[in-house]
Amino acid sequence: MLTTNLLLNDMFKKCIYYDSVRL
Repeated sequence: MLTTNLLLNDMFKKCIYYDSVRL
């Protein structure tokens, strides 16, 4: 459960990062 949470958190951060790079 904890590893899944960390994985989702990492993906979430990457999504935000790529979103800001696009803009």
